[in-house]
This record gives sequence, C-alpha cells and structure tokens, in this order.
Amino acid sequence: MISTLGLVLICITVGCNAYREDEPPKIRFGEDACDECRMIISEERSSASSLDSGGMVLKYDDIGCMILNHRAQAVAPKRSWVHDHETGKWIEAEKALYVFSEDFHTPMAYGIRAFSDEEVASRLAGERKGRVLLWDELKDLITLRRK
Repeated sequence: MISTLGLVLICITVGCNAYREDEPPKIRFGEDACDECRMIISEERSSASSLDSGGMVLKYDDIGCMILNHRAQAVAPKRSWVHDHETGKWIEAEKALYVFSEDFHTPMAYGIRAFSDEEVASRLAGERKGRVLLWDELKDLITLRRK
C-alpha cells in the first residue's frame, strides 16, 4: 500500500519531469549532446531545439544540425526554437530571421545566427557580408550546402 507521502513524492517527481510543449526545453550546456552530430552543446546562442511528432525533445549545438536532423525525419517536428543571437532568448524557429555569413564561427561551421529584430539582422548582414534569410530559405540553403 502506498502511503500519502509516497503519493505526494510520486506526483512531485512526475510534475518535475513533465515537459510543456509550449515552452522550449532547458539545455544543460557543457553536458547535453547534440542529437545530430553528438558534440557537447556549449554555446547558448548557437544552440537550437525541437519537439518531434512523438513528443521527444531534441537538442542541437548548431542551427544547421537541427535543419539536417529535420530533413532526415519522415515527419516534420511539432515545434522548433532557436536563440536570438542578440538577447539569448528562445524564439520560434519559423518566426526568426537568420543571418548567414561565411564570417560567422558556429560550433559546426554552418555560419548561421538567429534574430527576432529585422533591423539588427539587416545591420549585421551588411557588416559581415552575409544575407538575411527566412526559415524556409535557410532550410533550403543548408540542405543544398551539405549535399
């Protein structure tokens, strides 16, 4: 027979481990590995995450790794997030603007930075000989570059 204390502990444990699909996951930098390349995720502003169709959380050390992983899956993910390079805050991948530049050093050398502010993205693209892309344009570019 489970005691009241036992039931409370079970509820707390289940509640603490529950993942909310409307929020990006927590990445343990320096501990979690990228679900595409298996490298340890160490740079917050280059990292990304998605929630697959089965509800599994996937974490990436580079936005390009997330795109390649999505391409390899038969079903599109439910949600995807990237970090705003300026603020470090999570933003939905589909709503972000991306600056691609050969000058950017990212963990897996994809050269992508995400932004929520169009003015900031445009300014940085001009300064770093890059270009501003939307999510679908970026996915096409990365897929073509890795073939």
